[in-house]
Amino acid sequence: MLRAWTGILLVAFAASALAADIEKTVTLDSDEVELLNLIGQVTVAPASGSTFEAVIHVRGRDAEPGLIEIVADNGREGRILIKFPVDEHRDYVYPALGNSRSTVTLDDSGEDGGWFHQLVKGLACKRIDVRGKGKGLEVWADVELKVPRDHSARVEVKVGGIASARVKADLVLDTGSGAIEVDGHEGSLVCDTGSGSV
Repeated sequence: MLRAWTGILLVAFAASALAADIEKTVTLDSDEVELLNLIGQVTVAPASGSTFEAVIHVRGRDAEPGLIEIVADNGREGRILIKFPVDEHRDYVYPALGNSRSTVTLDDSGEDGGWFHQLVKGLACKRIDVRGKGKGLEVWADVELKVPRDHSARVEVKVGGIASARVKADLVLDTGSGAIEVDGHEGSLVCDTGSGSV
């Protein structure tokens, strides 16, 4: 009997230790879209129709519904903002970094009303530490963004890579720390990484 209970407890513990995967889909009927993410991998692919579609996977040991907020603005210039709880947590774990660490400085003192201002409103200047392992909130958002032909998109990630394949649209791909990979692209293309390969 004791062995049976021990087995049940071990199974329950193993299940609770598995990383969660919370999925949300956003569709925008826009001419152009800006996708803004703090931590995670973004994959860009062609859309089958004339609308943008983003599938956001919130992952990690600490992922739970409501922890990361997805804000989407429709219109000619669409925007998808993935808001992390930076007002409560400044240390994050992103296993894809391995033994590395990345520091992001967030500053809402600017008056441009940009996405970082929305992300850190009321925080003044704060540092966010992201490491591959150790202490911190283990959560990130991987995104699949589908872009319609002859439209345009800007993807900005602070920590994480960007990969695009067979897209026929104008793209700006910008990551603070991560690799950028592009294959079979048609249209204007700008790639920028603070630390990583292109």
